[in-house]
Amino acid sequence: MYFQRNERGLSWAGTELNSLLPQIRQHLIKHYDYQGPFYAYHGAVIEARCKSLQEKLPNAFFYYSLKSLSNIHIIKKILSFDRFGLDIVSLGELERALLAGGKPEKIVFAGVAKTKTEILSAIKAGIRSFHVESVAELRSLQELAASVGVKAGVALRMNPDVEVDTHKYITTGKEENKFGISRAELPEILHCLREGKNLQLKGLQAHIGSQILDPVPYAKSLAVLNEIAQALRRENFPHLEYISLGGGFGVDYKSMYSELPVNQFSLDELHKILSQCSFESNELHFEPGRYISAMSGVLVSKVRHIKPKSNYDIALIDAGMTELLRPALYGAVHPITTLHALSEYELNRLQTYEIAGPICESSDVFARGVQLPFLKEDDDVLILHAGAYGSVMASNYNTRPLAPEVLIQNDSFQVIRRPQTYKEILASEMI
Repeated sequence: MYFQRNERGLSWAGTELNSLLPQIRQHLIKHYDYQGPFYAYHGAVIEARCKSLQEKLPNAFFYYSLKSLSNIHIIKKILSFDRFGLDIVSLGELERALLAGGKPEKIVFAGVAKTKTEILSAIKAGIRSFHVESVAELRSLQELAASVGVKAGVALRMNPDVEVDTHKYITTGKEENKFGISRAELPEILHCLREGKNLQLKGLQAHIGSQILDPVPYAKSLAVLNEIAQALRRENFPHLEYISLGGGFGVDYKSMYSELPVNQFSLDELHKILSQCSFESNELHFEPGRYISAMSGVLVSKVRHIKPKSNYDIALIDAGMTELLRPALYGAVHPITTLHALSEYELNRLQTYEIAGPICESSDVFARGVQLPFLKEDDDVLILHAGAYGSVMASNYNTRPLAPEVLIQNDSFQVIRRPQTYKEILASEMI
């Protein structure tokens, strides 16, 4: 999606990468003495995804999920859209949100095991609400809010027990998952809310999973939350400020070029289905992350060596699972391509490769059986749709520095995270 190939090479959202990527590499060498892999994000893609959400779901508000891609410069760009707030899951993400200019009244705090320090910091910052996941958390929130003499906004994250067709690791809305409050816990939750003088119920929320392609489960989830909202009113709780249906809009990790049909979540179909539903609140929220960030990022790497095998060659690249963990963690598949021109992609010139990284783990493989033009050392290899859960899950395993990040806008670029140095990696151990 958003990529096109021509006789000059590969373009991305109108930017010719064959000319821009060498400029980025030279900049990183000159200013940081760095020659490794890097993440590139495209501002036009981020903008297009945010615009699509606002246009196709005109009555909704969006709280961007920082955990998918949390660079401060990216957050600022997303916050330039007026119907966007931020969804955080840690104190570190709260700090990022505030540094990026996020307004506390447009921040919600999710997560199943918030610490006392995190809760107190968020209360003092004045965030809109905490998405509470258990009776124990609600009690802790009441105690901490009382200790500083304020009321804390609360939204109950309900577990609607809705089945979705996705990977078992990213299913979150079934009864057996660790997330959310079950119907059976609701009486005790309501008791805590009545007794909790420092709690203010603002909303209901449900997040049923990720990589969802069928909009129907969202309508099912809304029906459950509406039913609970009606029950709350019967128990003399006030009308809710908002109902949130979470995120999880699926993206197509297989399609590469903009002219190909894309098998991804249909916002049009979701709008059609939800327009036939009522909702028992003032606002309807979603918390998109991957839908915005995935297509906006590319991991750029270089071929180090070609290792011949009997069935196919292994292209060993300088990026590994330390930069992009998803393939090793749960078998995620990303399109992989090069900067070769269109003529070099003629079928009779393609070869079969395994694309593997330098990490000392057998799982450090990005793909097997990839059809690419003839590769040689120092050729660029691009791992596409890598914006979501890419740099945010990176590590220093094998004492590898975190890769830099670059933001592309039209035909120019800006380094938005410089390369990490070995001195920075080791500094915390020099005690």
